[in-house]
Amino acid sequence: MTRFTTYFNQFKGFDRDLKLLLLSSFSTSIVIGLSGIIQPLYLSALGYDSAEVGALLGTSALISVAVLLPAGVVADRYGRKNILILSISAYAVAFGIYAIFTNFQSLFIASTLIGVSWGTYVGPSSAILTDKTTKTERSYVFSLNSFLAAFAIILGSLLAGATDSVGSILHQTSVEAFRTMFWVAVGLTLVALPELLVIHEASFIKRRKGIIAFKSWRLIGLFGAVNGLIGFGAGTLIPLLPLYLRSKFLATDVEIGVLFAVSHAAMGVANLFAPRLSEKIGPVATITFTQAFAMLPLATIPFLTTFSWVAVMYVTRTALMNMSTPILTAYTMSVVSPDERASTSGVITMAWNGAYAVGTMLSGILMRIHLDFTFYGSLLFYTLASIIFYLCFRGRRSNHS
Repeated sequence: MTRFTTYFNQFKGFDRDLKLLLLSSFSTSIVIGLSGIIQPLYLSALGYDSAEVGALLGTSALISVAVLLPAGVVADRYGRKNILILSISAYAVAFGIYAIFTNFQSLFIASTLIGVSWGTYVGPSSAILTDKTTKTERSYVFSLNSFLAAFAIILGSLLAGATDSVGSILHQTSVEAFRTMFWVAVGLTLVALPELLVIHEASFIKRRKGIIAFKSWRLIGLFGAVNGLIGFGAGTLIPLLPLYLRSKFLATDVEIGVLFAVSHAAMGVANLFAPRLSEKIGPVATITFTQAFAMLPLATIPFLTTFSWVAVMYVTRTALMNMSTPILTAYTMSVVSPDERASTSGVITMAWNGAYAVGTMLSGILMRIHLDFTFYGSLLFYTLASIIFYLCFRGRRSNHS
């Protein structure tokens, strides 16, 4: 409870705009939790096979790669707020298309819009949060944001698990029930817009020429390599996990929804302890060792035969793997120049999303060969990411407030 009290006291001291940013992120994260489960299951219900599902989900990540850097550069030159409003709007339109159309071409357009949303959200949102915080409170703000996002994703996952129940209540077929949930996603996405409309951007020195200073490229390249490996590991594992659980263990929508909810609950609680651990052993060690320990439960999953044990190992892996994510974000934003934060975040996320897209598409093909093959690839790339990050960043301190 002491840890929760610390964060509550921190939250009370935040200004109005920072609270509104956290609230907007919370609303968006509910949709992420909901859509992450219902998208692959809906596409499967429409008759698309795993390779086609992987292609549609991977398209979103690929499109985001093309958008990330331009969005970051525009945000660094002209401000972050309007870019975020565009991002949320594209997200709402995409899920509206999912709710109406079933043909591959329309769903491809929706996946493209989701990619636009991802690509225009990550960099500006990290930058505007950084601009609104001091160096001292930054790790706490990013950790609190991750905790709130995890809790929101829990709500979204549980909501996704209720799809069958919603269909029964409304006397809908499986496909119709999924469409209803996509309309819910549209509504929740639009809830995130008013907060962004009324905030005021913090002043910062806007970058007028160039993309990123030449001196920054080596540092950003290292961050990009690490994030690319993490993205590939995530892409081969997470997007098609609902299909994996349904195919191998005959898991129901409720079971899958509860699993994702519990895993994000564990992740959210773990996020709260990351700043204290970072203060004790440093951000680099915190990031390295929490991710390294996550490999142990991940390695056991292909050999398990019951859904309950897979659930236990997946929850443990999720908590450990994502515990240090806000620390990594805060650390990255603190070692680059303030006028390059959005574009830097864009470049780094390009690496993550590009690898994630390839991993997602590959995982659909691997699942055709053998369901467990996706786990082996994920384990390999996560392990490489931890080793490279520690070797490249040990001893490097943050330089900017």
